[in-house]
Amino acid sequence: MQIPYFEEINDELACAGQPSAAQFQELADEGYEIVFNLAMDNSIGYLENEKQLVESAGMRYIHLPVNWGEPQIYDVLKYFAMLGGLRGKRVLTHCTLNATSSCFVYMYRRFILKHDEKQARHTMARYTRLTPAWIDIIDQASALH
Repeated sequence: MQIPYFEEINDELACAGQPSAAQFQELADEGYEIVFNLAMDNSIGYLENEKQLVESAGMRYIHLPVNWGEPQIYDVLKYFAMLGGLRGKRVLTHCTLNATSSCFVYMYRRFILKHDEKQARHTMARYTRLTPAWIDIIDQASALH
């Protein structure tokens, strides 16, 4: 798949940067059922019609905008709850450059799925340089789980 920074975690979960308009149909053709967009509306490359593109490809669209500079624990917990309700479905979580999305996927894998630290951190480490705000959010999520 040619989506920027695309990383398939397992049969049900992948994370990536921003797909192009045409790539949503490719995702659907690959069996993805849900697109989880963590990008802010003002992110570079944000597609204003993404919801329509995703739904016209036959997938469900969920938008949970997360500010990279000021991540909030309630967004992480909302993501955990929503993603937990989608087990058995193929889900792509994306943002602009797979920084926010790889952090969220890391926390979900580590604290909800209880994956090994090294295994869970692998994708995040490829796409993200953690800031103090993100280290704090990861610590908060760890303390809650």
